[in-house]
Amino acid sequence: MNHLRRRILMAAVCLLFCMPNQAVEPVRTWTSRDGRTLEARMLSSQADSVTIMTTTGQTYIVPFEKLSEKDVAHVKGLKARADAPEDEGGWLEDFDAAKTIAAAEKKPVLMLFTGSDWCGYCINLENKVLSTKEFEAFAREELVLMMVDFPSGKSQSAR
Repeated sequence: MNHLRRRILMAAVCLLFCMPNQAVEPVRTWTSRDGRTLEARMLSSQADSVTIMTTTGQTYIVPFEKLSEKDVAHVKGLKARADAPEDEGGWLEDFDAAKTIAAAEKKPVLMLFTGSDWCGYCINLENKVLSTKEFEAFAREELVLMMVDFPSGKSQSAR
C-alpha cells in the first residue's frame, strides 16, 4: 500500500510540474557560465539538466554544464531536499541527506540529539525555542536541521 501511495504522490507532483504556468519554485535569476542571466522559475530537473520557464512563458531545457555552479548547487539542493525524508517540523533523520543538502545550499547542519519523550531539557528546548515562529523562520533560511532522537516509549524507523 505504501508503494501505491508513493506512486500517487509522484503522479501528483508530475502533474503540478507539467501544468503550464503552474511552477512551484519562485522566479529567480539564473546565470550561465559565461555570465548571461535570465529571470525564470524552475519547472523540473533531470539528472543533467533543468527545465525553466521565463516570466513571459517561454520554456527552456538547460544542461547543467551551461549553468553557473551556484545554480547547479541550487537545483541539486532542491532535489536532495525533495528526496530526503523529513518529519513535520522540517527535521531530517538521514545524515547523508543532511550533508548533501548542506553542501548544495552552503549551510551548516544543526544536529539535535534528543530524547523527545523523556528528556525534560529536550522537551523544554522544543517548546520554548525550536517550535517558535522566529526559530523556524531563521532555520529555514540559515540551517539544515537534523534530529537524532533516542526515545524511550516511541517506536523508531529502521534507519
